[in-house]
Amino acid sequence: MTLSIKDCLRFGWETFKKRPWLLILALAIGVVIEGVTTMIEEATAGDVVAATLGILVALLISMVYAVGHTHLFLKAHDAPAAARVKDLWYPKAYWRFLCTSVLLWLFIGLPYLALVLLKLPDVVLAILIIPALVVSLVFGFALYLVVDKDLGPIDALKESARITKGHRLQIFFLLLAVIGINLLGLLALVIGLLVTIPTTVLAMVHAYRTLSETLSLVPTEEAVV
Repeated sequence: MTLSIKDCLRFGWETFKKRPWLLILALAIGVVIEGVTTMIEEATAGDVVAATLGILVALLISMVYAVGHTHLFLKAHDAPAAARVKDLWYPKAYWRFLCTSVLLWLFIGLPYLALVLLKLPDVVLAILIIPALVVSLVFGFALYLVVDKDLGPIDALKESARITKGHRLQIFFLLLAVIGINLLGLLALVIGLLVTIPTTVLAMVHAYRTLSETLSLVPTEEAVV
């Protein structure tokens, strides 16, 4: 099976056109929540203990939106007409989503942050970002799996690794396309992001859905007689 970048982007655009105001509203709610969490962090920045608590509270609030955002876009992908703003509230998967996010940070972000703090030359950091990128391609669909399949953190990471195997180069090029499209949206007086972000998120959801549904039909080695 070949994952088509063109098909993913086309699907994202066509689906966005079916419910544009819903998806733009969902994005706007995310911007408001981001503003609130930033205010919390700034208000508690004067003291170490308060700052730590402020960051923790901001993280927990951000995760409420993140899990809901994932749930809404999965639903918008599968049944655009049925998607509602209320789908942003999805506490069922909250703690599993949070734990999976922490694991992804430990695997991807923390090691690279440590290298940055070591003040390595920029050239070395640019080279060392490659392993972090590879890890992100392997586990990139774990959060979708937590919300979509009710998997726990470890199972979601394993399943993401399984369904992306053999398709990671295609996912990488899709990510490059997503970045490029959103840069164009940014250049369009920023307003373009209201269109490009939902469209490209739906494109990534389509890539996930294509791989997860297709490969779920492939028998595992244990099942093969």
